[in-house]
Amino acid sequence: MGILKSFSPHNKPPKDRIFKRLTLALRKLFYLFGINSATN
Repeated sequence: MGILKSFSPHNKPPKDRIFKRLTLALRKLFYLFGINSATN
């Protein structure tokens, strides 16, 4: 439920920046994993 709260535009806690960084990091990780799985 905390994740849904972070998506709502009404309340923007300082966690919101950390959450965005985490999502970007996860995207990069999945991208790299996708490349690795494709090369193997």
